[in-house]
Amino acid sequence: MAGDRGACWRCRWFEHDDEDEHTEDGFCHRYPPVPVSFCDGEEIATTTPGVYALGWCGEFEEEGAE
Repeated sequence: MAGDRGACWRCRWFEHDDEDEHTEDGFCHRYPPVPVSFCDGEEIATTTPGVYALGWCGEFEEEGAE
């Protein structure tokens, strides 16, 4: 796609969400998972940010970059 050169789906840190076959979106693994608390506040888990495949940020690195 033209204009998506820096898009998340092309980034080395992107991982496609294999559990949702209806989307091309996924997760950013640029930084370690962060703790999140659920509504009741009793359960805490860690997660990586969910991102749109066509989203972008200022830390893009081409897939396969060293």
